[in-house]
Amino acid sequence: MLLEAKNICKSFHTKQVLNGIDFQVEEGEIHGLVGKNGAGKSTFVNIITGLIADYQGEVIFEGRNIDRESVLHRQKSGLFLVPQHSSIVTEFSVAENIFIGVWPRKKNGTVDRKKMNDMAEEVLEVYGLHVSPQTKAGRLSLVEQRKLNIIRALFSQAKLIILDEPTTSLTKEERNNLFQFIEEMSAKGVSFIFISHYLDEVLKICSNITVFKDGYAGSISLKEGKTELELSKMIIGESVDLFCRKKNLEQPQGTCTIECRDLVADCVDHVSMKMYPGKVVGFVGFPESGAREMLRVLGGLERLQSGKLTDGSGRDISVKDTKSAIRHGIMYVPFDRHAEGLVQDMSILHNISICVMKDKLSRMGYIQNKLELENTMKYYNRLEIKAQNAKEPTRTLSGGNQQKVVLAKALCTEPELLLLDEPTIGIDIGSREEILSLVDELAAEGISIVYHTSDYSEMLRICDEICFFHEGRFARQIANENLTVEEITDIRDSLKGATDR
Repeated sequence: MLLEAKNICKSFHTKQVLNGIDFQVEEGEIHGLVGKNGAGKSTFVNIITGLIADYQGEVIFEGRNIDRESVLHRQKSGLFLVPQHSSIVTEFSVAENIFIGVWPRKKNGTVDRKKMNDMAEEVLEVYGLHVSPQTKAGRLSLVEQRKLNIIRALFSQAKLIILDEPTTSLTKEERNNLFQFIEEMSAKGVSFIFISHYLDEVLKICSNITVFKDGYAGSISLKEGKTELELSKMIIGESVDLFCRKKNLEQPQGTCTIECRDLVADCVDHVSMKMYPGKVVGFVGFPESGAREMLRVLGGLERLQSGKLTDGSGRDISVKDTKSAIRHGIMYVPFDRHAEGLVQDMSILHNISICVMKDKLSRMGYIQNKLELENTMKYYNRLEIKAQNAKEPTRTLSGGNQQKVVLAKALCTEPELLLLDEPTIGIDIGSREEILSLVDELAAEGISIVYHTSDYSEMLRICDEICFFHEGRFARQIANENLTVEEITDIRDSLKGATDR
């Protein structure tokens, strides 16, 4: 047995988070770890990697008790965590990322770059990542960056690699590419713990699964032939009905919410289009195709170089930053809630109200606490955020509840155009369905919604129309009438294929 955790218990203050967890991973095994946000998965992973040292129970690695060992010592033993948010240094080369902290040096103490690049080339060849060692890591595709994260661990003699949501923002093809890579490494004897909210992925790649629920855990073998529905029931405790919105396929009537005329920005090339009240429009495209970039331009996060934005009355709109976008009724919900969506140590209350605190909730420079509380609680209650109270720091919440705080903050601005960038990323199936249901409600209230996600099956369940982007241009728009994931993929690929030819 490579890793064995025995009777692991952990509490924070009076809250019991883990209750006698038993867990095993064998050599070469890919073991799935699933559960709702807040079920105890992250706490358990932090314990076995050494990030949490105060716990009850035993962690045994290669037959040796490692309870008293630090994170660094556990890594030296071969136990690595590849976090959900990339630890790649984008400004470093591929070789520099592989050798980070252990760069080969010349006698005079300077880095021996030739030796480093030559060695990195051999490592990349062994593990099948076909990129130049001198390429800046930031220029790699997402799937190449994920592989580089894993290769960095393998280069350090990893025997067990914990992958936390490794397929986030990857396309279906990129996910399959990554799965093949993981399976190849597994065949060489490397073990993986695969953490994901995408149950179809877990069922596809894992041989055994441990389900966390309310601090308890139970393991199942996939030889038992579990289905995605059965697995979701084990996680939630009841059957989960997948939300599917009734599509609004009628031609828009009346004035639009926003009109874009000949917009030009980084990765946006002369885009003209209109957004209408009550419509949910999906944006599809490869990285840097203009799909995500359009959301960030409209939301004021990327500079508009030329072109014009007008409202439904034909009046010009000037979006220079997020503040001016919000003032014009445009709100962007970022795909990375940790980096751009939340202030982790700030209360839920202040996170929700932060965008309107100055303009709507202040008098003569002072925040009106009563007004802030009334305004915030309206959205806190609507999104059913689960916390002890609204003054709790946001960092204490589960991923699903953190995402609800980000959405509550967006709704607090009373937007006319809501730009959702991967709104269900890294959250459990229950929270995901709640958010999709909320999007339907918001559209019914007349809000224009742009929806960007790499999960095309999810897009088909919620969007009225699909807009395709390629090389910065708005290439095609089709109604979501009996569309399939394969058709979306085929259209996206055909646009790229036409250019390649």
